[in-house]
Amino acid sequence: MARPAALAAALGLAGPCLALKSVIFSGEHLLSSELEGNWAAGVLMTEDQKKVAAELQPWLQRVAPATLPEGKGYLVFDSDAGGFNNVRMSFEFFVYVAHATGRTLVLPPPESIYLLDWGCKTCRNKSDSGWMDVKTVTDYRDLWEVPDMKWQIPVISAQEFYLREQGRLGIPAEAEPVKQRNLQISWSPWKQWLADYALVAKGNCGGVLRVANLTGSPVVYIPNRLFADPSGGHRPAAVPSIASSEQRFLSCGQGPWARMWHTGNMGHQSHYRSDLFRLASGPIAEMGIRNYLAVHLRRNDFQYDQAPDSPALVVTNLESALLPGEPVYIASDELDEQWWKTITEAMAKKGHKVTRLKDIHPELVRRGLVERFSGIVEMIICAGARRFKGSRSSTFTEGIWFLRQELADSSGGWSGSGADGYGDQREVAFTQLHQR
Repeated sequence: MARPAALAAALGLAGPCLALKSVIFSGEHLLSSELEGNWAAGVLMTEDQKKVAAELQPWLQRVAPATLPEGKGYLVFDSDAGGFNNVRMSFEFFVYVAHATGRTLVLPPPESIYLLDWGCKTCRNKSDSGWMDVKTVTDYRDLWEVPDMKWQIPVISAQEFYLREQGRLGIPAEAEPVKQRNLQISWSPWKQWLADYALVAKGNCGGVLRVANLTGSPVVYIPNRLFADPSGGHRPAAVPSIASSEQRFLSCGQGPWARMWHTGNMGHQSHYRSDLFRLASGPIAEMGIRNYLAVHLRRNDFQYDQAPDSPALVVTNLESALLPGEPVYIASDELDEQWWKTITEAMAKKGHKVTRLKDIHPELVRRGLVERFSGIVEMIICAGARRFKGSRSSTFTEGIWFLRQELADSSGGWSGSGADGYGDQREVAFTQLHQR
């Protein structure tokens, strides 16, 4: 991650994430969202798409529980320093901690998140890394279905917390959440007040959980990192972090932590915003829900091994997993159009139509897609496939596997006990990869 200080200076340009509609076709209706956040424009939907979106979200069919009691204090946290899927994995843990301790979860103020609002989209491309200068901020309520979360834990926004507790806790005016405009990795008056006032939880997954269980402090704060004294003459965007203070919570739902703290299904307490499922319902309905093969091929990641360069090898690998005439959806960051052309033509000769994001992007935008959330929509598209093959050591793939497992655990056509074993297998497209 480079250039964060320079980017932060541009954060005053951040605006609402509204998607504009151009044409409404016959049979479509604008489904306006009543959810909070910056996403106010809604999504265009047909009746078939509405049915697919409902099937993709079985948790919305649950009976609403009794009103939850008020939380026993507050749990406040910072976003993880990585891209969206790292933010997601940490958030799932924070939701679990709030549930386990009975605290009210306080969402962060809107901020610029790496690879959603800033950063390089194609870091391996030395001539053009696709650098995104900061023009937007993301609200957690743009990403997650917060009303559904409130069925299980008390959840409020940072601004609601400020308005509720400003006088009692002495929160300074400069720390008011609506005034914050920072990168997720940068200092802010809000983070500084929390570090000075709250009980700061530091350590591993279990250590943070134990601190949050303490009853003596009204506010427990889980920082991503702590910062040096901001009065040392630094510009706000350039306040340095304290060495070795960074902490991340990406594995709290896996391995020994899952067995020790029973966190294996902790992500079931949070779901993506329904508008994202509504958008994904379009291409899923077109291909047929559970009627296509989806694959994630990582090709331009700056850090990890990649899928093979040879399109022929990709086609040969996928052919064995396909049913006759079955469509294929490929999620990939590959930039080479010749690579795509070769795969598409080879699969067509074998009777399989290939679809990728570029093919459906104009239609998604017309229906209401907010551009920077395209990756989440692709994850949902992959989750709707009969079978999915992912990329090793990929949080994008992990997120799809988790969605599929949650659907398999639900009722209806997603049952993992069928012949296809939906959600039961975590398959990768290639086990032998190479560094580029």
